Amino acid sequence: MSDLSIGVALALVAAVSWGINSHIMKFAMVGENPMRAIGIRALFTFPLLIILVLLINGIKGITIYFSVELTPLIIFTALLIIVGDGLFLFGLKHHDVSVLLPIASVYPFFTVMILIISNTEDVTISTFIGTMIIITGVAIVTRYSGTEGEFSFHALLLGLGAGFCWGTSIYYVRVILEHENTEAFGLTGIRTLYMGLFGFMIYFSSSEQREIQKNRPISEKRASLKFLALSGLVGWTIGATAFFVAVQKIGAAIPTPISSINPIIASIIGISFGLEQIQKKQFMGIIVSVIGTIVILISVS
Repeated sequence: MSDLSIGVALALVAAVSWGINSHIMKFAMVGENPMRAIGIRALFTFPLLIILVLLINGIKGITIYFSVELTPLIIFTALLIIVGDGLFLFGLKHHDVSVLLPIASVYPFFTVMILIISNTEDVTISTFIGTMIIITGVAIVTRYSGTEGEFSFHALLLGLGAGFCWGTSIYYVRVILEHENTEAFGLTGIRTLYMGLFGFMIYFSSSEQREIQKNRPISEKRASLKFLALSGLVGWTIGATAFFVAVQKIGAAIPTPISSINPIIASIIGISFGLEQIQKKQFMGIIVSVIGTIVILISVS
């Protein structure tokens, strides 16, 4: 198989993994603190990846990510994810998912624009158009997945802020993976380690949040722990690693919009297992996103 075929296939693996993970997180986040959840997911993710890298590449496969050149970039990408998730989760306290997620789903646009402005990749017009079509489809699906909340400028700022952080993070992941001897498993492991540390630091800095978690029912906490462990495996160990391999093989312009169809995968899974019912507008959004994906694939075939 060519690098292009492998990259596209892995981007689809990431989309499916993240789509499945969204359902896992629905169960994991019942009563759970978001930053604590990031820390717990990291605890179940980075050790497995680090051990795998040590077995394959030895200690050099780890130490490279602690170099003077790469450490700031990896920490920066981890912080971007923390800030992006924080903005998104803060927004969910004030706005419906059906309002916020369609706005935040424009993150592939930010990635593609940074690639164009920085002249990092040659982004074709067809790839750009396909990206915009996919974003539109995802927005339609997520917009009509729940109650139609009221749009506001506040939601726009938070959603765009989250999307910008996520999209920018992908660009810097690409920059990191251009360095010699870097690879997806090691980067996922080390970045997850930093994300876990930042998540726990934010959580433990709030005595109020610690008290809330302390008073949760034991059964609820055990259930969260189980689902967060599974989420770390599906969303990060499989999903993020597959996406990073795709980016390293074919760049970020193609895998990013393809992997961003994960909300559509989540909707299809929900409909298939009777967790939700599809609406006509959601079905239209799925068709639109499929068309966008086809446009991108045709442009690079």
